[in-house]
Amino acid sequence: MARRKNKVFRRAVAPDPVYNSELVQKLINVVMWRGKKNVARAIVYDALDFLTKKANGDKEKALDFFDRAFEKIIPLVQVKARRVGGSVYQVPAEVSPDRGRALAIRWLISEAAARSDRTMGQRMSLLMQMKVAVERLKRN
Repeated sequence: MARRKNKVFRRAVAPDPVYNSELVQKLINVVMWRGKKNVARAIVYDALDFLTKKANGDKEKALDFFDRAFEKIIPLVQVKARRVGGSVYQVPAEVSPDRGRALAIRWLISEAAARSDRTMGQRMSLLMQMKVAVERLKRN
């Protein structure tokens, strides 16, 4: 029996006060652990400060760099299990934008946590720099 398709309630995320970006605020919310939002803000803003230093003190350029790096992480295709007859096949399917963004945030945080730099902010900024550098190498 097929299930009823209900609309999923999406809570609106207000933009963060420093960069005025919903993506940065969403990243802060996902980094937050046990309700410690100030610690999460410090981690994310630390990563963006490293990017600002790379951009010679320009916050707009740093946010653009963050957005470009984040776009490189978002998956476009995922495989889903389809049962046909008695066997299960892995069928490629497009990823919705919301799910792609959620996966990218999750992957960014888990990869940064697995690295061994001094602070979480440094790890996140280095991952974003590496993503953009890899894309530049692919283009050349």
